[in-house]
Amino acid sequence: MAEPAAPPLPTFERYRRRGGWILAPVVFVGLWAWPFDGLPEPAHRMLAILGLVMVLWLSEALPLGATALLGPCLCVLLGVGEVRSVFQSFGHPVLFLFLGSFLLAAAMVRHGLSRRLALALMSLPGVADRPARLLAAYTVTCVLLSMWISNTTTAAMMFPMGAALLREMARRQSVLTSQPVDPADLPYTKALMLVTAFGASIGGMATPVGSPPNLIGMALLREQAGVEISFLQWVALCLPIALVLAGFLVVYFHRVCPAPNGAWSNATTWLATARAQLGPWRRGEIQVLAVFALTVTLWLLPGLAGLLLGPDTAASRWLHRHLPEEICALLGALLLFALPAGDRRGQSTLSWEDVRTVDWGTILLFGGGLALGESVVSSGLGQWIGQQLAAAVPNPDPFTLTVLFTGIAVLLTETASNTATANLVVPMALAVSEAAGVWPVPPALGACLGASLAFMLPVSTPPNALVYGSGWISLGTMLRHGLVTDLVGVVVVVATVTLWLPCVLRGAG
Repeated sequence: MAEPAAPPLPTFERYRRRGGWILAPVVFVGLWAWPFDGLPEPAHRMLAILGLVMVLWLSEALPLGATALLGPCLCVLLGVGEVRSVFQSFGHPVLFLFLGSFLLAAAMVRHGLSRRLALALMSLPGVADRPARLLAAYTVTCVLLSMWISNTTTAAMMFPMGAALLREMARRQSVLTSQPVDPADLPYTKALMLVTAFGASIGGMATPVGSPPNLIGMALLREQAGVEISFLQWVALCLPIALVLAGFLVVYFHRVCPAPNGAWSNATTWLATARAQLGPWRRGEIQVLAVFALTVTLWLLPGLAGLLLGPDTAASRWLHRHLPEEICALLGALLLFALPAGDRRGQSTLSWEDVRTVDWGTILLFGGGLALGESVVSSGLGQWIGQQLAAAVPNPDPFTLTVLFTGIAVLLTETASNTATANLVVPMALAVSEAAGVWPVPPALGACLGASLAFMLPVSTPPNALVYGSGWISLGTMLRHGLVTDLVGVVVVVATVTLWLPCVLRGAG
């Protein structure tokens, strides 16, 4: 029996894709042919490839995962890098953290655990009857978790519960309207999904261990500028940034992506009914919850050991070396394959059929993004872009350089990893500040924190790719709201490191 034909694309989508097919080669040839001064040949070719890939990503002329494979292929074909070095990003450990997290999420959905947890969260006193309060509680949870564990792990933990909340809201809206409602059709879906991604990145800024760029910035300031920033000083400086941006997310998304009218009416009654219909806990749910709790504990253990025992103790070093987050996620998923579900069919808690539900396109998408980001750095393109922007600023002062290098970091981190961006832009900020004879700390910290402001594209961060993989967030939606969040983030970061940083360092002195 033939499969039904796919529904026709909306007119805008058709023209956008056709425009991408036309514009992509034009951009590629134009960038290749233009004589940029001082641009090394490998970086020149990389610039043309990056322009082509960005047009294809923005137009979705090709599936995003396919474009992610095209970019590295062109890097090898055009001599930007060797095949082994370009494609090694597809074996990056973070992709296996993706895989393990996707499998844990699949088990939660299969056994109904995600729905039970979502209903429990919605039933909390003071939350169940107010979508705005739920959004605030959800955002704060993402930010607090990401202060101590990676943004990817935070998003992987929160995503299944957020998705279940939205399915429950869509189910409720279907009852109210007597029509089928898909979560993708609800504006509130955009709010909850994007808060999952953006909140996970924002929280990582608040502590030195929250995100790799933080430690990179602290180390470079100590080694190259002789400025020592302690753990508590970092928290005093950056926790307000995270809190202000979290508050912005709640207010902004509550206003632009509200919950549908009536979706929360009589919430207490229908939540109680829905929870009663779930019945008692089943063996599969209990096992998935236990494995999920074990995985979260393993994720937290190295950070807690460093906090309680000290980062230089033997136990802390051993845990950081032998218990990375990727291994924890895979061990949790593998344990679910071994545990029997307890049903009459004799299946395990997680079956191989569940592996087929993994969004492999998202995994390829982020692998390709990592490959392109590394090629931007290794080819010298990233350094050239930063130098051109720095040369365009006459009579630099600390404020101007802070704005400049925060902006450079934000632009680069949309396609390169935040770690690669920090490694590239922070030393550049220190060098330019020293040459200009200005205090280097604000520009360097602006670049360091700007590397975490990556909200516009699915390839910008693993949390972005994770929520995009839900199929509920379009590229245009992420681009539009991500741009707004990027701009607000730049303003908050620049204001904080310009005005509040001297107070923090003076207080320590």
